[in-house]
Amino acid sequence: STILEATQWRKNQINEIERKFRAMAATDEKHDGDNASKRERFTWGYDNIDEVKSDDDVQQMWRNMESRVTKRRPLTLEQRQGKTGRRNVKKTDEDAWLEAGLYDDEKSTSQH
Repeated sequence: STILEATQWRKNQINEIERKFRAMAATDEKHDGDNASKRERFTWGYDNIDEVKSDDDVQQMWRNMESRVTKRRPLTLEQRQGKTGRRNVKKTDEDAWLEAGLYDDEKSTSQH
């Protein structure tokens, strides 16, 4: 049942994305290249999108995030224990299946 629900959820997400693209394409067909159609194409049909002209126009939440990211001190090589790249990356289902031996050949598993 959980797999069916997940599949249905994913299908609904894809349908929603396709619907947005179809609406966007229909909007572009109505206009013959004027500025209104360009604006609609890039706003994905949302109205009242504010253009950011200065840092003061950005919401405080995004300013705080930018501040945290830009002021973050990088870890030293010793602190990273020689590792590079992203940390705390969750295992995918495929990784778990690989560890469980799902992808092993029947021949190789029967010989062990």
